[in-house]
Amino acid sequence: MTKFLTPVLGEDYLIDHYAILGVPRNANADEIKSAYKEQMKQYHPDVVARAAPEIQQDAEKRSKFITLAYRTLSNSENKVPYDEQLANFDPMLISDDGRE
Repeated sequence: MTKFLTPVLGEDYLIDHYAILGVPRNANADEIKSAYKEQMKQYHPDVVARAAPEIQQDAEKRSKFITLAYRTLSNSENKVPYDEQLANFDPMLISDDGRE
């Protein structure tokens, strides 16, 4: 099983919030919100409450990444600096799903 990265921006890696939500980097606010809702329909802890513990744990971690991605991309004060950081970051150190 692959280890999840800590869901924060780091110095050694960067999580691609666009890839987490499954939207292009030029997505507008409505597309970002729609993608967030679709992702949470699958990974929200209430949705997987009756699933096996491993699935619940994976969904909980995944929902944290989805929420972080949405909070970053839906707020222009966070999105603009994030986009600049993403554009200037080493592509080999960008995680597209929050995993190592």
